[in-house]
Amino acid sequence: MTNYKMKFVKSAAALALGASVITSAVVAGDLSASAKTTYKVSKGKLVNAKTKKAIKGYKVYKSVLYKDGKKFTGLHSKRYYKAGVKATGTYKGAYYVKGVKKIETGTYKGVYYKKGVKATGYYKKAYYVKGKKVVDTGIYNGKFYKDGKLNIGLALYQDKLYKDTKLNKGLVLFQDKLYKDTALNKDLVLYQDKLYKDAELNKGLVKYEDKYYFDAELANGTYKDENGVEKLYKDGTVVDLAVESVKAVTAKTLEVKFNQAVNVTAADFSVAKGSVKSNVANVVIAEDKKSAQIELTSKLTKGDYTVSVKNGEQTLTGTVTADDEKVAGIQVLSDNAVLSGVTDNDGKTTATVGVQISNQYGEDVTKLNAGNVNVNVSGVATSGTLNPNGTLTLEGITASTVKEGDNIIVTLVNGATATTTTKTVKVSAKSVASSVEVGTLYNKDGKTLSQDTDFSADKFYLPITVKDQYGKEITDADKANNELLITNTNSAVAAFADNNEIKEVTIDGKDVLALQVSSVNLAGTTNVLAISKANGTSAQGTVTVKDGVKIASATLSAPTALVTANKDTYFPLSVVDSEGKEVTTKKALDAINDTVTVTGGTIEEVEGKGLFVKVDHESVVANSPLTVVVNTSTGKVSTQTVVPKAEAVATVVTGISADKATALRQGKSVTIANTDLVIEDQYGQVIKSENNGDVLFKAFASDDTPFTVTNVEGNKSVTIAAKSDYAGAKTSDKLDFKLLDATDAHNAIEASTFTKTFTVVSDSTFASYKVEDVAPIYVTANEAGVYRIVDGYDKDVVVKATSKSGDVVTLDEDTDYSVTGKDASKIKFATGSDTATQTVTVTINSTGEQFTKEITYSKAEAKPAKVELVGPTVDATATKYDLVSKKEITETTAVNAAAIEKLLNVLVTDQYGVKAVDAADTITFTKVSGNATFTGNGTADAKITSAEDGAVVNATINVGGQKATVQLTLTNGITAE
Repeated sequence: MTNYKMKFVKSAAALALGASVITSAVVAGDLSASAKTTYKVSKGKLVNAKTKKAIKGYKVYKSVLYKDGKKFTGLHSKRYYKAGVKATGTYKGAYYVKGVKKIETGTYKGVYYKKGVKATGYYKKAYYVKGKKVVDTGIYNGKFYKDGKLNIGLALYQDKLYKDTKLNKGLVLFQDKLYKDTALNKDLVLYQDKLYKDAELNKGLVKYEDKYYFDAELANGTYKDENGVEKLYKDGTVVDLAVESVKAVTAKTLEVKFNQAVNVTAADFSVAKGSVKSNVANVVIAEDKKSAQIELTSKLTKGDYTVSVKNGEQTLTGTVTADDEKVAGIQVLSDNAVLSGVTDNDGKTTATVGVQISNQYGEDVTKLNAGNVNVNVSGVATSGTLNPNGTLTLEGITASTVKEGDNIIVTLVNGATATTTTKTVKVSAKSVASSVEVGTLYNKDGKTLSQDTDFSADKFYLPITVKDQYGKEITDADKANNELLITNTNSAVAAFADNNEIKEVTIDGKDVLALQVSSVNLAGTTNVLAISKANGTSAQGTVTVKDGVKIASATLSAPTALVTANKDTYFPLSVVDSEGKEVTTKKALDAINDTVTVTGGTIEEVEGKGLFVKVDHESVVANSPLTVVVNTSTGKVSTQTVVPKAEAVATVVTGISADKATALRQGKSVTIANTDLVIEDQYGQVIKSENNGDVLFKAFASDDTPFTVTNVEGNKSVTIAAKSDYAGAKTSDKLDFKLLDATDAHNAIEASTFTKTFTVVSDSTFASYKVEDVAPIYVTANEAGVYRIVDGYDKDVVVKATSKSGDVVTLDEDTDYSVTGKDASKIKFATGSDTATQTVTVTINSTGEQFTKEITYSKAEAKPAKVELVGPTVDATATKYDLVSKKEITETTAVNAAAIEKLLNVLVTDQYGVKAVDAADTITFTKVSGNATFTGNGTADAKITSAEDGAVVNATINVGGQKATVQLTLTNGITAE
C-alpha cells in the first residue's frame, strides 16, 4: 500500500530544495556568471555570448566585477573595486585594503591617514610624516616635540630643560625651580632681583657680589652674622653702629636711640653740657637695647647736651639742643565749677575748678608757675585766684541769685610764653571729687613688690580715697575715673592695669577704690599723682619695686656618662641664685628674672637629677672636640670640653624584658621584639630599649625542642610557641638569642649570644595560684540609679599560676578559670563616698580551687592625671613611645594649637590609667631665646604672632590642670600678622 503522506512530504521537501537552489542561482547571478553558457568578454566588455549585448547591472565574471559590461571602479556592497578587482588604496576620503574600508582619518597598523591618505601632522599626541610616526615626546629634525607637537614654552625632557623647541639658554624659573641653561642651577645667582641658592630662593643671611642678602632680598634690618653677632644692614651693606637721635623727653630726661641693638650697661652712659659733665641719676635701657632714657639729677637748661656711650673700644655720641623749662600749656580740668556752700558777710560765695599747667614735655608744673598766670573771669563770678595746688577759686558769686548751670568764663594767661586758654565752666552744686588721698601699696599676704612678682598669683593694689566737697567718700569707680586725673611718673618701673584705671576692690573686707599693679620691669620707684579735676587738689603716692632674684653663678661639669658619637650628651649644670639657693628645676630657673646664655647646647631638666646642658646627638661627632659654654648676665663664664668616642653600637644581648613569659603552656606562644631585649654596646653600656628598633636578631633552639621558633618582621622579632603535638621527653630548652650582622643579615654574631631557658608547663605542674590586684574601675549611674562600667574602663581579673619549679604563667579567663560576682549593677555607694567595693570569686577550672578578690569601683569623674607629648603618629593604644621635648617649626605664619598638633600628639592619662589623645585646654608660651611676641597667652587661642629666625620658645600644654612642655625652635621665624 502506497504511503501518500510520506510521498507528499518528500515532494514538498524536494520543491522547497529546488526553490532554494533557484533562489541561490538568482543571487549568485548578480555577482558570478557562468562562462560556459551565457557570458564572454569581448573587447574588454562583458557580453551575452549569444546576443553579443553588454550585460546590464553588476556581474562578476572570472572574479572581476563588471557594471553594465565594463570593469567597475568604485564602491559596491561597501567594497572598493578598481578595474573590477577588490583594491587597496584611497578612495573618496577613506583607505581600503583588498576592498575593505579600514580608515578615513586616524591610524591603521601604525600608519596615520588623513581622509584616507598617508598624512604628515599631529595625531593623538604623536607627530607623523607621510603616515609614519616619527616622534611623540622627543627630538625630531633637531627640534623638541612634546606630545607630538612642537614644544611651546618650558619643558623637561631626559633631565634637560627645553625652551620651545631648543635647549634652554641662560637662567629661567621653571616649576618654582631655577635652571641655568638645561640643568638646575648650582650656584648663588641673582635672577629677577631675587637671590637664589642652587635652585631655590636663598634662605638666611649670605654675601653675594659685595652685597648681603637676607633670604632672597637685599638685607635691610638687623640680623645675626655667621658668628652670631647682630648687625644692621641697609640695602645689602653693613651699617656701623651709631646714635640715631637724642631728644629731651622730660625736664630731666634725655632719650638716646641707636640704629641697632647695643650691648651696653648703665655705666657706659655719660652726659655733658659743653665741657661740663652732668650728673646722671638713672639710666633705663629698653628691652630691645635700641634706646635708653637718661635721667639727670637737675633739670635741662638752654644749651647743647652731648650723650656719650662706650661700646667696647668704640664711643658713640649724639647731641641735642635743649631749652630752659617753660610753660607750654594751661588746661582747665573740668566743665564744672563746684560751689563751696559757704557764704560770707556780703552774701558772696565761691566755686572751684581744677587747673593744670604743663611744660614743653607735658609734665605738670602747676606748683612752680601758678603765680605767673593772670586770671580773668566774667559771668556770675567777678574774679579768680589760681593756687599752687592747682585749685582755681572763682570769687564774687552772689549766693542768693546763683543757679546751677550758670556760666563763668575763665581766661588764663602766662605772660612769659604768651600761653593762654579760655574755657566756659558751669556752676555746679552736685557732688564732685574735691579731695583725694593715696595710700600705701597693699598685698593680702604682706609680700613685697619685686621684679620677680608673679601677678597671676599675687595682687598688689594702691588704695585711693576720694571725697566730694561735702566730705562724703566717693566709692563709685566710674565717677572717680571721670573726675580724677591719674599720672604715673615712671611706668618703666611699674605699670597699672587698663591705663591707670581706678577699680573697685576689697581690701581687708572693705570695698575701696584702688589702682592695680599689672606689671613691673625695673627696680626703683615711681610716683603716682591723683588730681581733682574739679578744684585741682592733688595727692601723691609711691610704689617701690625691689631687685628680683638674680643668677649668681652657673657652673658646668663634665658628663658623668661615657660620651659617644651620635648620642645626646648631658653636661651637669649647677645654678646658684643671688640669695645663695641652688636652682635645680627648669621651672625655678625660668622664674628668675635673669638669663643664662648657653653656647653649644640647651638647658634641660632631667627628672630627679636636676639641670643639665644637653647637646643634641646630631652635634656629637666622633673624635671631634665638643665644647659647651655658659655665661651669666654678670659675665661669669663656665666651659667644658670633651672628645666623643666612636658611635656606640649594639654588641651583646644580656637579657630579656621581665614582662616576657619564658614558661609557656602547650599551644601558647610569646613574641619577643628587639625592644624587649637588654642589649649592651661595645663600652658595656645598656642601650635604651626604645633605641633598639633597628637591631636585627634571631633566636635558635636545639634540634629536639618542644618549641617552634619563628623569626618575623625582617628579623626584628621572634615568636616562640610551645608545640601542642610534641612527643619528645623535653619540658624545657635553652634558646640562644644572637645579634645579626647589620651588613649581612645571614651572619649571626656568636659573641653576642644570650641564652635563656624556656619551659613548657602544664596544669599538673602548678603549685599555687595568685589573683592579681585590680585597679579601680570607673562607673556611672543611669536615671534609675543603676551603675554600669563606663566603656573602655573595664579591667580583667588576672590569675597567675606558679609551677613547682617557680615558673609563672598567666592563665586564660574562661579556659582556665571563671570569675563570678563581678556585677557593677549591684554595687551601692555609701553616702558621701565615691568608692564602693565588691567581692568576686575566682574558680580554677582544672582543680576547683576558689579564691576571692575585692574589686573597687569609683564614680569619681575621670580627670587627667598625666600629660605627655608624643610623636604625631602615636595613638592612645601605644605601649611604648618616645616623649617629645623639642621640635623645629619651619612654617612662617602664626603658630597656634593647630600648628603644634601637626608636630605632636597630646597623650593624656587619667587616674584610672586610661589613655587618650586630647587637645590642649590652654597653651602658655614663654621666651627662651630670641625675640617673639604672643597673643591670647595662657588660653586655648594662644599663638605666636611674630618671631625672629631661630627664636626658641617653650610651649606649656595644659589639659585639666596637668601640664607638659615642648621647646619650639622657630627656624624661619614668624611673620607678624
